[in-house]
Amino acid sequence: MSAAGRPSAKNGQPVNWLLIESSAEMRRIIELTVDALRANNVFPGIISAWEEEGVDKVLHGAPHLAIASAAENSMHPEIDCAIALTYLDLAAHSRGLGTCWAGIFMGAVANHPPLLAALALPEGDKIQGALMLGYPKFQYPRIPPRKPLKVTWR
Repeated sequence: MSAAGRPSAKNGQPVNWLLIESSAEMRRIIELTVDALRANNVFPGIISAWEEEGVDKVLHGAPHLAIASAAENSMHPEIDCAIALTYLDLAAHSRGLGTCWAGIFMGAVANHPPLLAALALPEGDKIQGALMLGYPKFQYPRIPPRKPLKVTWR
């Protein structure tokens, strides 16, 4: 993935990527995420769907996961990673891939050391965001309705 055109604070380019391709590794991440949900006593429906039915409501069957991390001591790691993930989101769609921000995973990784350890990030890095990736099962003719922009012109 090229960094061309992707801005970062003071051109620090702090973003590191972890791309999960293996279905076995995706399964391990889902299991560790469910463990985190269980340990924190949250989202019982997601836990029971996985444990009782084998239904993945964490990553929704996505075949891949792109994780953006950056050194915590970089200038604006959360903003730089959000920009990088947004560029990936747009680029993926231009190649026919579907994406979805992995919010359940992000909540779990923040509070579950075994999940974080399994990712083996570079030392000093913190995960700032993640996107599920794959070819969409369904094609949607339009995006969901959006609220009108709130713009003030002066």
